[in-house]
Amino acid sequence: MPPRHTLRGWILHFEELAQGYVEYQTHEIILEMDSNMPTDEVKNNLGFKIHKTFNRLIYWDNDRFWKMVIVGADGEEHPITLPELAAYLRDLPLGPRLARPNLLGYGTNKLRVEFEYDESYEVLKLLVPGRWNNWLEETFGGGTNERARDR
Repeated sequence: MPPRHTLRGWILHFEELAQGYVEYQTHEIILEMDSNMPTDEVKNNLGFKIHKTFNRLIYWDNDRFWKMVIVGADGEEHPITLPELAAYLRDLPLGPRLARPNLLGYGTNKLRVEFEYDESYEVLKLLVPGRWNNWLEETFGGGTNERARDR
């Protein structure tokens, strides 16, 4: 009988303050992984989910366009990279199928993500919105970047 893989999941609370918006967007992201999943695959899945959730698919595979911090229970911010977060989650001991992890001992599952913008992408989206939306549809199976297109 092949070895059994255990599915586990983490509920991560993300917030983003987008340019031109007054309030944070907040989302809870459920990251499910197989206990034998390589850390790089966890990183790619989490990066894609973060970008898709905040409607920033253009940046999903490029860490230099954004930064992430853990917001501790005391309100202190602690920088963390996507590879560090993926490795941390990957190495947590197996527990309940869905859990809210205590990220690095800071007493929270809350992270803040900040997207940085490259104006050339914004210009490209404004010049060819039809092609941009078609590319999103073909590449990711749906969705448009409504906020960027409406600027």
